Formats: sequence, C-alpha cells, structure tokens
Amino acid sequence: MSSPASGLGSVYGTLARLTHGTAREGDDIETVRDVIKQGWRDLSRMREAMRTDLGVTGPSHE
Repeated sequence: MSSPASGLGSVYGTLARLTHGTAREGDDIETVRDVIKQGWRDLSRMREAMRTDLGVTGPSHE
C-alpha cells in the first residue's frame, strides 16, 4: 500500500505539469483519476485496520 500523502503529491505534480504545459510521458487525467481512486481504497483499508485495532466492531457513521 502506498502512502496517501505520496499519492496526493504525485497527483499535485501531474496536475501542475498538465496545467503549465510541461507534461511528462504518462501524465494524463486518467492516471490522476486512477491515483485518486487508489488513494481512497488505501484510506479505507487504513481506516478499517485502525477500527479493528481499537476494537470498534459496529458500523461507522459515514
């Protein structure tokens, strides 16, 4: 699992390059979207692990 912070840093860098016209090979919106989706999956797994560690077994109030 990658760090959500590193994923966001990657997204920021890619979006900045796309905005400024200095995109690298592989920089595109689809890649940004995929990294963001992976970040949400990573955060969900992290949250689940933390809840388990704390002994919280009931449903969360999302």
